[in-house]
Amino acid sequence: MRSVGAWFFQLFVRITGYPFYRFWVNPKYRYEDRKVQGRIIKGKAIIVSNHTTVWDFGFWLYALPLRAHRCIMADILRHMNFFLTLFLTLNQGIFVSRRVQDLGFIKKCETLLNKGGVVQVFPESRIADDEKDRPLPFKPSFVHMALETRTPIIPLYSSGNYFKKERTRVAIGKPINAWELYDESKSRKENLLDIAEIVRRKVIELGKSFEA
Repeated sequence: MRSVGAWFFQLFVRITGYPFYRFWVNPKYRYEDRKVQGRIIKGKAIIVSNHTTVWDFGFWLYALPLRAHRCIMADILRHMNFFLTLFLTLNQGIFVSRRVQDLGFIKKCETLLNKGGVVQVFPESRIADDEKDRPLPFKPSFVHMALETRTPIIPLYSSGNYFKKERTRVAIGKPINAWELYDESKSRKENLLDIAEIVRRKVIELGKSFEA
């Protein structure tokens, strides 16, 4: 029921905000293979993107329509101001505390994925201070969730220039099945880190596709 509530609220946001998205963001899309993965997500999925600005979550609501995105968010965002707290709460965000070792969000995500839902992750966990450092190393919790629930990971790239004259560049990659990349000769931790890096490199590759 929580995901249903998030879907209706996100539908309202998408409808009311579409003119702003269309004329102020005006993204340019590129696909690794549109026949395999376009903007419509079918079935359960973990969508993984680079993190450029605080507007990323709102942007992907429009870029990937029709499905409710339950996004993993830093708990500190709930304490910034009343309106942001209300917006994130209505979106049914999955909050993670940075002050303590909080792994409860993983179980929430796995429950959602096992029910066929969509989880959105920004595995850098923060916005890089320096442009040349992007994207930061990916934290591997999303790989653990993918392995435990056998959920495809969809890599995404956004240039993040949402309010600039230059059009926002967006690339959508083919789903990655983490369990197919698992190496039994390595430890669980090594596999999580290695697969997370594979996904990170794919996001970088998607971004560079615009330079080709």
